[in-house]
Amino acid sequence: MNEIKSRSASSSWRSLFAVFIVIAGIIYGHYTLPRLKHNFYQEELSYDVTSYYLYLPMTFIYNDPGIRNKAIVDSLFVKYKPSPTFYQAFELENGNRVLNYTCGFAYAYAPFFFAAHYWAGKHNYLQDGFSFPYQIFIGIGVLFYVLVGWFFLRKVLLRYLGDTVTAVVLLITAFGTNYYSEAINNYLQPHAMLFSAYSLLLYCLMKWHDSPKKRYLITGGLVMGWMILSRPSEIVCLILPLLWNVYDKQSFHAKIKLIRNHISHVWLLLICGIAVFIPQFIYWYKLTGTPVFFSYQHTEGFDFAKPHILNVLFSFKKSLLVYTPLLIFTIIGLFRLRKYNKDLQPAIVLYAVVNFYLLSSWAAWWNGGSFGMRYFTESYAVMALPLGYLLKDIGTRSILLRGITLLSVSFFVFLNLFQTWQFTHW
Repeated sequence: MNEIKSRSASSSWRSLFAVFIVIAGIIYGHYTLPRLKHNFYQEELSYDVTSYYLYLPMTFIYNDPGIRNKAIVDSLFVKYKPSPTFYQAFELENGNRVLNYTCGFAYAYAPFFFAAHYWAGKHNYLQDGFSFPYQIFIGIGVLFYVLVGWFFLRKVLLRYLGDTVTAVVLLITAFGTNYYSEAINNYLQPHAMLFSAYSLLLYCLMKWHDSPKKRYLITGGLVMGWMILSRPSEIVCLILPLLWNVYDKQSFHAKIKLIRNHISHVWLLLICGIAVFIPQFIYWYKLTGTPVFFSYQHTEGFDFAKPHILNVLFSFKKSLLVYTPLLIFTIIGLFRLRKYNKDLQPAIVLYAVVNFYLLSSWAAWWNGGSFGMRYFTESYAVMALPLGYLLKDIGTRSILLRGITLLSVSFFVFLNLFQTWQFTHW
């Protein structure tokens, strides 16, 4: 057996306790931020988040999705100061302004936006999209998304790793990587939310391959469509369902048979994944005259011929192994996957390699203003499996190796928490 079946709740208390420690740690870290102490939910919808978010107020409050009346935005920027300049959109020749980023995260914000709009009207706040109710409703709502992902990741890890290893992996992934900084500080940015989305996707893939039911692929299709719409580089997520449980010729034929026997499920996945894009196509068509538009024209672009591999791994400016050294264990774990779970090895390894190449090719390889390499944060949900298998392997080795691992992991967690504190309190 290369996997461990889920156990009863009474025998899985360690991992459940670990989830609650993670949740408590994120909530504590978030609410002790200097930003929230001095300006309690006043500056959440700022910088890049403004571009993700403006779809909602410009469409549903101002009836101006093309931002033709720039005076509206100018007045909001004067009052709330979301960024020094309005860089979040660019003007077309027809007078419309197209937001730089796609509308995926606006979907995530939408339930809390509408709740805030209603609440603001009932309690004499300005219904302008940026007053206090919008900031706090969307902030707390997104924090919920961030936290709930850990329950799905726990279920996935329990399926393969067992309770004790799952608990350790959850704790060190949360507190030993730059995920923690993203979750407490940049939580409205893409990466902590996408971490939760990957956790849900892994859960759906695991459940569908165990017991094919439509609901798992419907959810998986919606999640993958939303991730790719929200951040097109997440197209790499398609590797996971394609290669899940495929590791040789026989398993490949078994996967084809499984798909044929449940072809309606696959069609539902595709329909749901594509449906997520329809509002974006309509938005682009109304503003530009074409349903597909390249809105990232003012970004840095990719250097596919010369990826910044060494900088991404080792640069003191910003890199994976200098600022998140715990990932050394994850990388080693990729080489141990075949021993413990050959079913998932091709999917996870190919995902890791393609994702690394893609993100290393980004011209602004240092990932902008963040602690560590924030673009990789969402992939830690997938990488939790090779990390867990390495820890299982180390658990069978000599006491000396186990002791060195314990000391190293403890130091890396302490270092990450200390540097996160430095970064968020600078």
